[in-house]
Amino acid sequence: YITKGELRNALKGQGVKMSPAQVNQLIKSADTDGDGKISIGEFLTLYCSAQFGRQLSMSTMSKKP
Repeated sequence: YITKGELRNALKGQGVKMSPAQVNQLIKSADTDGDGKISIGEFLTLYCSAQFGRQLSMSTMSKKP
């Protein structure tokens, strides 16, 4: 699992600046079982949805009208 502190440190290490409230909101949105941590399954769901969203926005930006 990933704790709030670990997530905050990982994001900071990647140059992502988030307030504690934003980190809490991210945990809350990903934490489907409500234990206050992100399990591997919850992380993969979050990661895959983020990757899909990124791919979708890239494909729509590259299309010519």
